[in-house]
Amino acid sequence: MNDTASETGQSLADFATRGFAGPLTLMPEAEMKRLSADLEPLVAAERSPETYYSAVAPAAGPDEPVEAFYDAHRRDPLVRQLAGRGALEGWASAVLDCPVRIWRTTFWIKAPGARRIEWHQDTYKDEGLGSFPNANVWIALDEATPENCMRFVAGTHREIIALERFRDTEYVDRLKAGEELPDPPVCGEVVPMPLKPGQCVLFDGRVLHGSPPNPRTQRRIGLVVRFIPRDLELQHKVY
Repeated sequence: MNDTASETGQSLADFATRGFAGPLTLMPEAEMKRLSADLEPLVAAERSPETYYSAVAPAAGPDEPVEAFYDAHRRDPLVRQLAGRGALEGWASAVLDCPVRIWRTTFWIKAPGARRIEWHQDTYKDEGLGSFPNANVWIALDEATPENCMRFVAGTHREIIALERFRDTEYVDRLKAGEELPDPPVCGEVVPMPLKPGQCVLFDGRVLHGSPPNPRTQRRIGLVVRFIPRDLELQHKVY
């Protein structure tokens, strides 16, 4: 087993304990940069403001929205090829211990000055889906630096955090105090996940995660490919 395969195996083995695995290498950086350039017309045409995860505005500082668009794999062949790479399905199948299929994809775009994405779990409460087995792969098209990359709270995928914890006065006050991502509303090891283009992080949607504002002059864009068990039936469409 080569060093890369060994590191990937160890990272996947840690998934059950931490709720995430990475960084994992999907493709060489140069290849991703070429693909990212080819995707620019799609990104320019479809990007739109997304404020779902930013319920509390800071008292001061930049408040540029994060931009997003959804399920481009259903209509764009380049996104379909990227989301359909065998390594992604293999990693998701390994951590869920079953055959999987793509459920959704999401492009997340942070332009220079874009605001934080607050701490959250992906449990789809607003859609009536609640919690279910899933494995998501966040693929870096641009570099995600230590300043603007995703953060995870290790081990928080084991239970659903009550909404009341996110509405706690002390936590809300910390959110309002400034534009930075504050300490999470529950205790745990916060792990940043900087990624080079072509790298990715595999994570359980139920692990607590968020990201700080983008203070850099460069954009940060990633594609999330969301996998669920192949035989899982949901009330809403499975793509």
